[in-house]
Amino acid sequence: MNHANGFIFAYDAAAGTKQMTFNTHVRVNMVALSGDGTYLVAGAAAVYLFKRTGSNWSAPPTIPCATGDHIVAVAISDNGQWIVAGTYKGLVLLIENNNGVLDTPVSWQQPGGTIHWVAMSADGSGFVAGANSAKVFYFSTASFPGTPAPAWTATLTGCTRCGAVAISGDGSLVSAVGNNGTAGKVFLFSSQGNAGQQLWAKATTRNPNSTSLDSAGQFVSVADGYPDGTQGDFYLFDAAGNLKWSYKTTNMSWPMQISSDGSAIAAGSDDGHIYYFI
Repeated sequence: MNHANGFIFAYDAAAGTKQMTFNTHVRVNMVALSGDGTYLVAGAAAVYLFKRTGSNWSAPPTIPCATGDHIVAVAISDNGQWIVAGTYKGLVLLIENNNGVLDTPVSWQQPGGTIHWVAMSADGSGFVAGANSAKVFYFSTASFPGTPAPAWTATLTGCTRCGAVAISGDGSLVSAVGNNGTAGKVFLFSSQGNAGQQLWAKATTRNPNSTSLDSAGQFVSVADGYPDGTQGDFYLFDAAGNLKWSYKTTNMSWPMQISSDGSAIAAGSDDGHIYYFI
């Protein structure tokens, strides 16, 4: 929370060796890696892109935010070509990465405020944003540069905000979570090109904080819990909306990420534990 102490670290996963330290001087809200770990994107007062060669990381090109705005969420395609970012003041930015050089971003303004989460399909064909307006916005990467607008929009019925979104590897499925009073809902949508079809919606006990999909869209995860000091939950649904299992924690739970092949899940909670499910 101290605005003088923002930082980005990169590690070698096998050895745990820190390879890179970069000070941003403001809080970093999200980071994301390309499929093979060549590119690392981060969001703070700007979008930062780092390129790795062996164990060395290049100095980052940046896309600064407008004064008074900051990056809330970032995502990157598997091959590192496409980056999407969402901002506090409601901008959605699509940026093309040309071998470590960032092109001028193409942007769209969400009417009504903050983008809470963004997700990019692994193949780079589509991306999605979730907003404080309880809406989900789906974008086509091919058409966005020429027509910077959503391909389709969906409202999370009964919800007051959309806290997180996820997208399948080919962009055909989107999951989203929203607050419904002190409880919540998780939704699954099918992308029909210029329209989104809601496949199902399920209730969560508390306000949900994250969702994820495996690449094939076989499973949907949700983590919930609010306020601090109350219990949280992890949930796993199948593609038909059936609850496979849930797991209760002693404090609110936040990230829950399914591996690309759907074989494992990593999750974290404010109870101070990391959880691993197989």
